[in-house]
Amino acid sequence: MKQLEPIIIRAGQPLTVASAEGSHIQIGNQKGVIHEITNSQQTEKILTTDFPDGHYTIVTLMDDEITSIQELTVLPLFTKQTREDYLRDIIQKIESVIDARLSGDESALAQMTVKGNTFTYESVAVLHQLRDKYQRELGSLIQKKRRAKGISSITNIKIRLTR
Repeated sequence: MKQLEPIIIRAGQPLTVASAEGSHIQIGNQKGVIHEITNSQQTEKILTTDFPDGHYTIVTLMDDEITSIQELTVLPLFTKQTREDYLRDIIQKIESVIDARLSGDESALAQMTVKGNTFTYESVAVLHQLRDKYQRELGSLIQKKRRAKGISSITNIKIRLTR
């Protein structure tokens, strides 16, 4: 059984699930199964327009044996995502691409996209540079928010010396 990286999508966004040909795919949670595919192709494209927002699990079965489990989060269509959350998501996705590259997991690497780009053929050094760029941007954004609140990176220390 393979535990795959979590997927976060908006309702209505197409979902691509990679599996072995002829496998059985179920998407659901403790309330029940919301989507099911029997005898699937190697990659299945699933329309999520009728998926309610929430947390789900994608289970892939082959001959009544679980081959992979993947978490799925469906976000509502009209919620605004802050720049900070957006940068954290991108950094997490780039790190998962780096992990897949280092482990040699080509099937997971093929279905990962960051800002609409697949980094299947990029070197690990380029991915590290990209991650560092986004981390610096996130750090400066957090620092800017803290300054706006009056929280400085320099803190005053008051010392009283007595004899």
